[in-house]
Amino acid sequence: MSFVLQCTVAKYLFRLTHMMVFVVAKSELRWKSPGDDDDDDERVGAALSPTRVAGCLAWILVWLLAASAAWAWSEGACNEVIVACLGRSGEDDKMCFLDKVQEFFFFKARSLELINQGQEAPIDAEAFLNALYIIDIGQNDINALLSNLPYDQVVAKLPPILAEIKYAVQLLYGNGSRNFWIHGTGALGCLPQKLSIPRKNDSDLDQNGCLSTYNRAAVAFNTALGSLCDQLNVELKNATVVYTDLFVIKYDLVANHTKYGFDSPLMTCCGYGGPPYNYDLSRSCQSSNSTVCADGSKFISWDGVHLTEAANAVVAAAILSSAYSRPKLKFDQFCKAR
Repeated sequence: MSFVLQCTVAKYLFRLTHMMVFVVAKSELRWKSPGDDDDDDERVGAALSPTRVAGCLAWILVWLLAASAAWAWSEGACNEVIVACLGRSGEDDKMCFLDKVQEFFFFKARSLELINQGQEAPIDAEAFLNALYIIDIGQNDINALLSNLPYDQVVAKLPPILAEIKYAVQLLYGNGSRNFWIHGTGALGCLPQKLSIPRKNDSDLDQNGCLSTYNRAAVAFNTALGSLCDQLNVELKNATVVYTDLFVIKYDLVANHTKYGFDSPLMTCCGYGGPPYNYDLSRSCQSSNSTVCADGSKFISWDGVHLTEAANAVVAAAILSSAYSRPKLKFDQFCKAR
């Protein structure tokens, strides 16, 4: 899988659905999986790797998406879930946020080592310093808690998740990072995956057909995360920490779906079972019995968890507008000449 993203174009930014480390140049962003053909733009679960930078300006985006992660081993691919990890005991089967931060440190050290040896590296020391580090995590933690606990206990469990995120940002800061863009979680209660879980009645559904309990938990997490970002802006000298409320953005997709050209706000494009959600817990997208819609641009949800490209384009544009962020800094304000 490969594609190029111009610095000023938001359309494809949120098409990225895996844990990634990117290098962004002033002229372009290129993400290419090892062994992929240039025209192979639809492969799922592709390996991810930093690639050569062109242009006078570079950032690194460390994309730690809680929805899923994938990278290639020497044989096949290994799919894992990234979570903050509430303590380490019993969490060895998960890819934790701090693990990814440590892997980034290894990547940075190796890049600088290659430069010192006179070799070409994906990104240099100045680019690491001027990098914009984008962090998006928390969804799987909340999902896991909501699967086993009532709402009040879920809220009580949020502080350890936030503490893990804070510690990771402090580690990155201590390693030289200064620019952070941190995303809250989305409207979990509007995911077809969650809506398709059997329920006694529809009393928990709101006016747009979403599950209120899941969404309340997401809002509680985002409120606390926003406060944490405000705190980090005060504590971290010469650092900039931008917080973006993804819940408002993604809930608006459902509540005002016709404004964006979507016909089926709570149905998957790829799934099984038909209306109202076209999602079956035992028959996921790409299973032998699943079907794919004729026009994905009319759907918000691709497979019950991930958004379609059309929905991601709307989300990306909203994020880059800075209307849902504080402080309200534009994405290109982080562009710095090398």
